Amino acid sequence: MKLDFVIYANSNHTGFGTHARGVMKALCLAGKNIAFVPVQPIAHQIIDSPWLEWLERSLRNREYLTGKDPAIMIHHAESMIRFCGKPRCGFAIFETNKIHAKDIVYYKTLDKILVPSQWGKQVLIDNGLDGNEIMIMPEGYDPENYYVKHSIDEVIHRWKQRGYLSFFHCGKYEDRKSSTMIIHAFQQAVNESGVMAQLYMKCENPFNGIWFEEFEHARGDCEFIHTYGQGNIENMDILYHNFDFGLYASKGEAFGLPIIESIACGLPTITSNWSGQSEYLKEYPRELLITKGTQELANDGMFFNGNHGNWIVPDYDQLVEKIKYVLENAEDIYRNARQKCVDSVKDFTWKNAVRRLIDG
Repeated sequence: MKLDFVIYANSNHTGFGTHARGVMKALCLAGKNIAFVPVQPIAHQIIDSPWLEWLERSLRNREYLTGKDPAIMIHHAESMIRFCGKPRCGFAIFETNKIHAKDIVYYKTLDKILVPSQWGKQVLIDNGLDGNEIMIMPEGYDPENYYVKHSIDEVIHRWKQRGYLSFFHCGKYEDRKSSTMIIHAFQQAVNESGVMAQLYMKCENPFNGIWFEEFEHARGDCEFIHTYGQGNIENMDILYHNFDFGLYASKGEAFGLPIIESIACGLPTITSNWSGQSEYLKEYPRELLITKGTQELANDGMFFNGNHGNWIVPDYDQLVEKIKYVLENAEDIYRNARQKCVDSVKDFTWKNAVRRLIDG
């Protein structure tokens, strides 16, 4: 068998794993012969999932490796020197405006650098990489899972019966995601508007052993903000479909998969409008976008230590005002803006994304 692509990646529940599975599944459905070479042990959540059949097939296809097959690495920058193929392509995934000097060295070993957004391409060019060697390949969502399940009237009836609006946020509890800011802003907006609402945050952080304590400290005695424990990544669509609105305020994203998944599921979503997610927010309703922010040196004491340039801190007052706007105009937003939200991301599927790979 001649392999069309060899994918070097992990398959866990982080962004890298979701990205890799989306690419591999779309390539398989396009009839391409691929081999999957895990760069880390396969996550146990994947073993009992709908991905298993094609994942096993892609793993078996490793016997056809020649070392000269078209190869793609979807992992950290230092992994870009740890695989072979012809050509050698790698995804550059970053959330700030400066690329560490050692990462530049790794990226320069590639035949082609893939980035998910025009913003990402410009950052690489600004950091000295050749624009002719950079190809934009957006990430995406799978419309088999992420789709509008409930009609507008059904959602409005649901929240009126329930007696409150529900908001959903998905992302590690961390500084880059503005997790603490979201909690405080939501509390203030609900208290000032007088509208009954609940916020549910799927925000476990496996890299921070005290994330739950930090969440509890930020929430205080507030009874309308909640968190989920770690759940099955294959059931994220079920979670999205249970809620009315999405809420995000990231300082920087490579692409922002939970944001686009929320929107694709029909949740009018408040989000910041810079970095990678700006790729699919060009036609998005402005009234839901956080557009004010301040550049700040990216330093969270964990992943960012001041050597990765800046990210943008969302304006707290504007975030509060956006939440209040949604709380006070929820039905109008659903009737007049929900379809615009969904339409703005409809072309950003994994199927469309891999066409760029297939077409070269």
